[in-house]
Amino acid sequence: MVAGHPPEPRGVNLEGLKRRGFDADQLRNIKDAYRILYRSNLRLVEAREQLVALAPTQPELAVIVEFLDRSERSIVR
Repeated sequence: MVAGHPPEPRGVNLEGLKRRGFDADQLRNIKDAYRILYRSNLRLVEAREQLVALAPTQPELAVIVEFLDRSERSIVR
């Protein structure tokens, strides 16, 4: 989720993910991915590399990696 003026990342929409059927482990993995992307002070390339390494065992992260790869305008950080 993004909020504020200027816009800043504020967290993961856990309630929406729960409604979509994500289980507790998947939610934890997504929260961890959020921390890697937004709170670890890594460059985007380095954060992406960490997510790529986790994606084989955490398939829900593959969607995030794919989004980062396809993005033409990057992400708000």
